[in-house]
Amino acid sequence: SVTTWGVSPGDRVLLATDGFARLVSPYEVYSDWRTLVSAIESEGALSVIGQLRDFESRAVTGMSHFKASDDACAVLLSFV
Repeated sequence: SVTTWGVSPGDRVLLATDGFARLVSPYEVYSDWRTLVSAIESEGALSVIGQLRDFESRAVTGMSHFKASDDACAVLLSFV
């Protein structure tokens, strides 16, 4: 299926794998998508991926059903 959205200058779109999305849910390293996007813009994507891997490396009670290190890829598009 195809979905179309209109975009305006200043709009941002984050395309992310489910492994990267875990930063917001269920891990809650970031409380929402806006704060995650802001972190990518201010700290850089590599730093944010590092935070994900650091979180995954620690024992997480009740989350043992997740892979220890899932794929994590993201592209942040900013429209001008």
